[in-house]
Amino acid sequence: MKHLIFLLLFLITFVKISNGQNVDYNKIILPSNATNVDTGERLVQLAWKNHPSNRAAENELSAARYNISKAKGEWLDIIRIQGNINEFNVHPQKDVNGNPVPSFFPRYNFGALISLGMFAKIPAEVKRSKAMAKVAENNVDEQKLRLRQAVLQSYNNYLKFQQILKIRNKALEDATNAHTLIEQKFRQGDETFEHYTASSGALDVIRINKIMAEADFLNGKLELEQMIGVKLDEVIN
Repeated sequence: MKHLIFLLLFLITFVKISNGQNVDYNKIILPSNATNVDTGERLVQLAWKNHPSNRAAENELSAARYNISKAKGEWLDIIRIQGNINEFNVHPQKDVNGNPVPSFFPRYNFGALISLGMFAKIPAEVKRSKAMAKVAENNVDEQKLRLRQAVLQSYNNYLKFQQILKIRNKALEDATNAHTLIEQKFRQGDETFEHYTASSGALDVIRINKIMAEADFLNGKLELEQMIGVKLDEVIN
């Protein structure tokens, strides 16, 4: 009995944990009225709002939902009414003597046609449209996850390049000061030519590293701006 109770408790706990792990895709992108939003999440909000690829995914979902309504509306076409009424029925003709011309009966013809195949076709089309709408909805959810990952990763790279550039700038400043001192000593005859040229070469390497770090930083900034659709300085500053 104890083993049975333990098993039931385990199953209940497992179900609760499983249900708690479901993704709430409405929270992947924080709403615009959310407060205390950090910079990374703010960038994600802007990217979702401004990037055209997101609108394309949402428009596909809207079109898929419209198709559901269209498929349901096919029931209105299942019955077709036909009739026959013409000038001879409305205004009977008369002969030269003024006598009515005999008419064939029935003078008015009405009828209804029911397409039995629609009873199978319409429900199938509605199910198909709902399935396509679900696919489009999943695509929107996938777009949210992919966008958030890409934006936050790009922002992390931007911060990394920013710190590297600061280090490169400091290294260049220190190396420039050290080389200036060596250059002064070399001109005074207190330093060797070999030491002077080695210092000059090392300074060039540090300058190149600084240029590369600056390019990485600016490219990282451009990548973020391409995603969010506005200047990064307007968001961060």
